[in-house]
Amino acid sequence: MSWITVCGGGNGAHALIGTLLLRDNRIQIRLYLPIEEERSRFAEAISCQPSFELRVTGKVYSVASKRIHVTADPKEAARSSVIIMVVPAFAHEPILLQLAPYLTKENTIAALPARSGLEYEACDILGKVGQNGCVLVGFQTLPWACRIEE
Repeated sequence: MSWITVCGGGNGAHALIGTLLLRDNRIQIRLYLPIEEERSRFAEAISCQPSFELRVTGKVYSVASKRIHVTADPKEAARSSVIIMVVPAFAHEPILLQLAPYLTKENTIAALPARSGLEYEACDILGKVGQNGCVLVGFQTLPWACRIEE
């Protein structure tokens, strides 16, 4: 199994989770939600639903909810080689601060979306904990127009 960490519980994160899980049956998701309200709401939803559904232009795709593991532990979140922050730009700093002590040069961190200056912010935060080797990727916008239905 291959683990990918997704940080964030909004519309974009939901679309990304469904997209990743549909692409490859070997992928498992660590969903990093440090905010208790978000985490408990998502954990409850996937515990009650056997599948996670993604609707694309009217067609519904389902994947097993058991492939999603919700966590608030930054050390656990950093164990994935790929970490994707699907949060507004103002949330990049707190997430990076939480994950930084546990990151290694084996991690690739992506921000979706990213804004100007992410690379400077990340270098500053990661440099303070002696972590200068991981790869950072920034995407300008979300590739979807998406909304959570339920």
